[in-house]
Amino acid sequence: QTENGSRRTLEKYFKSVPRAMLTIFRCSFGDCSTEQGTPIFEHVVESYGWFWSFFLCAFLFLMVVGISNVIGAIFLQSVLASGASLEQRKRDARLDCEVRWATNFMIFLRALLTRSQMSDL
Repeated sequence: QTENGSRRTLEKYFKSVPRAMLTIFRCSFGDCSTEQGTPIFEHVVESYGWFWSFFLCAFLFLMVVGISNVIGAIFLQSVLASGASLEQRKRDARLDCEVRWATNFMIFLRALLTRSQMSDL
């Protein structure tokens, strides 16, 4: 295709901000081709050169990896906070258990009395 044909093809996909956003969205998920099935990057190279094609590739890569990283970090932070909260609730439940306190106090008291009686001998 000629340079003019490539520019007309690109104008169709980037003629307005909403249409350009839709095109970038499609490219982010792997559908970065024209209606004829040719890659949009090829039209960018023909019309504007390698620099702008590289810029578009780098932009898409950084956006996809960056957004995935942010989503993953938010998910991980939520999971870790939930785990810490659950662990704290379990610890509080163990410390508030009166039967556990009474049992452990009696064990401690018996050990103390036994040691006291042994030291008297």
